[in-house]
Amino acid sequence: MWIEIPQNVLLDPIMVPPVEDALAEAADNPPRVELIREAVKWLSAAKRPAIIAGGARAAAGPKSRSCLSPRNSAPR
Repeated sequence: MWIEIPQNVLLDPIMVPPVEDALAEAADNPPRVELIREAVKWLSAAKRPAIIAGGARAAAGPKSRSCLSPRNSAPR
């Protein structure tokens, strides 16, 4: 599976509403277990899996990236 986001979409300006409250907190948005299970199914069924981690995940170090790849043939 390969998902590619075109440059014009990545670079397109977006409208973000202004913050009304200086004490506003980010909404709690925990990972959805059913979506994680679905991703695991896709990776497990893939003939040539690959895991491409974003900057925050990559910055977390090798231990955080090793949670999935030992269970399949995905390169690290």
